[in-house]
Amino acid sequence: MLNFEIIKNTLKSVTLHEDQDSLVIPDKVTKIRSKAFTKCSRLKMVTIPGSVEVIPPRVFEGFDSLERVVMKAGTKRIESRAFYDCKNLKEVVFASTLNEIDTEAFMCCYSISAIDIPYGLKSIADGVFSRCRLLETVALPGSVHSIGNSVFSCCPSLTSVVIPDSVTSIGDYAFMGCTGLPSIEVPDSVTRIGQGVFNGCTGLTTILIPDSVTSIGDNAFMFCQGLTSATIPDGVTCIGSYAFNCCLGLTSVTLPDSVTSIGEHAFAYCNISDVTTKTNLASEACYPTDEPLIDTLKSKVATMRGLIIQSCLDMEGISEHLLVIRPILREIPSSITNTLGIGIAIRKSVYTFLLCMERWGRVWRATAFDDENSEEIGPMQGSDLVFCVYNFTELGECTYSLSAGNSLNCIGTKSLGRHGIEF
Repeated sequence: MLNFEIIKNTLKSVTLHEDQDSLVIPDKVTKIRSKAFTKCSRLKMVTIPGSVEVIPPRVFEGFDSLERVVMKAGTKRIESRAFYDCKNLKEVVFASTLNEIDTEAFMCCYSISAIDIPYGLKSIADGVFSRCRLLETVALPGSVHSIGNSVFSCCPSLTSVVIPDSVTSIGDYAFMGCTGLPSIEVPDSVTRIGQGVFNGCTGLTTILIPDSVTSIGDNAFMFCQGLTSATIPDGVTCIGSYAFNCCLGLTSVTLPDSVTSIGEHAFAYCNISDVTTKTNLASEACYPTDEPLIDTLKSKVATMRGLIIQSCLDMEGISEHLLVIRPILREIPSSITNTLGIGIAIRKSVYTFLLCMERWGRVWRATAFDDENSEEIGPMQGSDLVFCVYNFTELGECTYSLSAGNSLNCIGTKSLGRHGIEF
C-alpha cells in the first residue's frame, strides 16, 4: 500500500512498500514538492494527473530505475532537470496540454528512443534532450517556434528530425555530435544557422539551407565529414570562422555574390577542388555579353576569391566557375515575327515582347526560329490602342569557366523551367 503525504493539495512525500514499483498520483494533488519521491528509489512507472500543471525541477533527477512516465491532460510545464539523468527511462507520454519544457529536463536519459511531442508546445529550452544516446526519431509539432541551444546535442543514434515551418530560431549547437543524422531540412522560416549547430555530424551527407538564411555561424558544419558539396543560398552575407572546417569529404562549394564576409579557416582542412561563384541577374534581365557586364562578373569572381583566400583556403589547384542565373530566350513563333501586322518593341537586352496594334518597329538580337513549332496567334480587333504582353523568356543557369586572364567561357546552359519575367 502506498503512503502519500498530502497537505493542502501539495504532495509532500511518497513511500513505496517493498513489493511496489509504480504509482498513480491522486487527482486531488495540484502541486508536487521537489523532494517528494526521495523514498521511491525502486520506482519504475509514474502517472501524473492533469491537476498538476507544473512538474517541479529535479523532482525525478537521477532515478535510475524509472522506465515510464505518463502525464495526463492538464499538465502544462516541465521544469528544469525534472527527469535529468534517468538513465533507464524508455517512454514518456506527454500531456496534450503541454506548452513548455524547461532547461535540461530530459538530459542524459540514455534509453529514450523516440519522442512524440504534442501540438501546443511553443518552445524547447536549452539542452532538453541532450545526451539521449538511443534517441532515434523526433517529430516536432507545428506549434514549436524555437529550439534552444544544445537541445539534441550528442544524440548519436538520431536518424530522423522533422523541423516544422513554424520554427524561426534554432539555437547554437542544437544538433552537435548527432553522428547518425544523414540529412536535415531547415525550414525557410529560419534566418540564421547558429554557432556549431551541426558540428560533428559526421554522417550528414545532405543539408538543405533555405534562401531565408542570411548568416552561417562559427563552426556550424565543422567535422561534417560526409558532406561532399555545399551550396550556400542567395542572401547569405556572412560565413563564420571554421564554418566548414575539417569537412574532409567536401570537394565543391557554391557561394553567392551576396557573401561579404568569410571567417578564418572556414574551409580549411577540406578537399575542395572546385569553387563556384553564383550571381543572379533575373531581376535585371541582362544578357551577359556586354563588356561592362562581363567586367562586373569577373569582379564578382575576384572578390569571392579574395574572401576565400582571407579565410585561409589555398586556391592553388582549385577550379573556379561562375554560375549566372539569367533569362534565356525561348522560341518565338514565326506567326509573331512574320504574320501579324503589328509592331514589336523590345527593351534592349530584355527578351520581353510588347505587341502594339498601331506601331511598327522591332528591336531584338538575331535569333533562329523554328516555324514547325510555332503557335498561331489570332489577329487583334478594335481601333483602340491595345497592348498585349507575351513573355518569351525563362530562367536559366549559365555556367562559365575561368581561363587564363580570367576570361569567361560558357560551358553549359540549363533551363530552370520557369519564366524569367512575371507579369
